[in-house]
Amino acid sequence: MECTCLKRVEYLASARRSKARRAEDDYQKRLEIFREGIVEGVRQLIARHLYRCGVYRASLDNGLMRNPSGPEVMNSLHRTPNLDSKIQEFLAGNESLVAQQEGSVDAEALLRGVLRQRAKAIGLLEGNVQRELNQVKALIERMERLDRYLASWRESLRMERAIEIKKILDMHS
Repeated sequence: MECTCLKRVEYLASARRSKARRAEDDYQKRLEIFREGIVEGVRQLIARHLYRCGVYRASLDNGLMRNPSGPEVMNSLHRTPNLDSKIQEFLAGNESLVAQQEGSVDAEALLRGVLRQRAKAIGLLEGNVQRELNQVKALIERMERLDRYLASWRESLRMERAIEIKKILDMHS
């Protein structure tokens, strides 16, 4: 003999599971859009810092040039010594994004203050190259940490499995 109470509770639980599944799907999509936006923003920042590094490096490579061209910047960036493997991997996968930063970075303005100090210019340029590379490393690490955090958030959005029926007391026996 089946109780109507049990059927009603099962029906309500089924409706709640369905609602939780829809909400979970919606939240998963929102989280993915959020993740993509954050990752794209970090990629843009990394590309900009790499291009700035290339500007400083191109000036060093070309006798303290004041306004290196985009191809000169990219060539110098590829020839930068001691590039971290993660930076090399990013550069290989996002070369066009880095090259696009030419429109955002004014090389002449970036070098103006540094090259004014003729005696210290080489040391300042080398220091700026290293600073930009350090910022790139930090941004890549942040992006990796964010991916791990978002993966744990994704798992915590599992709402459907939280809905269950537990028999506490049977009033019909």
